[in-house]
Amino acid sequence: MQEILDRPLPRQLQYAWTAVGALLNKVNAAYPDFMECTTCHIGLQHQLATLMAIRDGYLSEPWPSWTAIGILELNIEGAQFEIRVTARLCQ
Repeated sequence: MQEILDRPLPRQLQYAWTAVGALLNKVNAAYPDFMECTTCHIGLQHQLATLMAIRDGYLSEPWPSWTAIGILELNIEGAQFEIRVTARLCQ
């Protein structure tokens, strides 16, 4: 985990979105199945432009509901953000 946290923010975000995609794939879902996304950020305003640019490489319209929250710290020391996703499962 520490090797991921030592990466620059854009690389951390790419890793996180790729990991989310891998989890979705395991349940036969994909990025278009996103219904809601909540992200928590240490330094939200500083991260926002980078976050949006990276996110746009993984998601597209119609956009899922998204709430971005600025916070003071996260449970994992060195973490800069956290992503929670709700997706619909296809039959």
